[in-house]
Amino acid sequence: ASDSVVIEREIKQFPQLQKFFEPNNDVATSDENWKQIFELAKDVESINLTGGEPMLMKRYYDFLDHLISIGKENIKLNIYTNGSVFNPGFIKKLLKFPNATLYFSIDAVGRVAEYQRRGTTWYVIKQNMICHANLPIKIKLHSTITAYSILDVSNLADYFIELFQMQCNATFLPFTAHIARSPKPLEFTNLNLDLRLMAVKQIDSAITKLAAVNYDFFSIYIKELATARTQLLTR
Repeated sequence: ASDSVVIEREIKQFPQLQKFFEPNNDVATSDENWKQIFELAKDVESINLTGGEPMLMKRYYDFLDHLISIGKENIKLNIYTNGSVFNPGFIKKLLKFPNATLYFSIDAVGRVAEYQRRGTTWYVIKQNMICHANLPIKIKLHSTITAYSILDVSNLADYFIELFQMQCNATFLPFTAHIARSPKPLEFTNLNLDLRLMAVKQIDSAITKLAAVNYDFFSIYIKELATARTQLLTR
């Protein structure tokens, strides 16, 4: 619930919903942990920077500077972002790493995206994606299939196709997806029969669109959608 302002507001209005959502028990990384991370960096070959939002985390700026200072620009660097931020200062550092990949979590579009994820303004996400796509970097889009997003997945497919066909400087890697298993309220198997049938129609439409454009490029995403379709009809 803490990932969505709207859902959080609904829980306050209807307290009986709280039992479906687990509390957020995230613990901040301590100064001592960061000292250990800086020390270990010299011996690792791959690093993932996750969030919150990496482009808003000062520690990550310091960490990138540290990697540069010890000559680790060729490290495999994976940065996971929700696309809510385009920060030129962060990008300037990122471009020094030729093996860096930006992983964008795009689970839904429009109002569904704004409902599901805290701090999302969809037109801002779209503009930031264009800015990133104009950079000479590798971009990989990933989508988590949830009880919310699955009901509008055909529109999400339209957006993925739009990105795939965009003329840009970035190299887009094959789009991927996975089915949400946690927290429990995000599982689409919670949907009732009418909503399940609606979701199946959305999936059929999405698969048809993606396969017609480039099945190989979208194959992982298509397979996950097909798995979700089977589960909607059998679980």
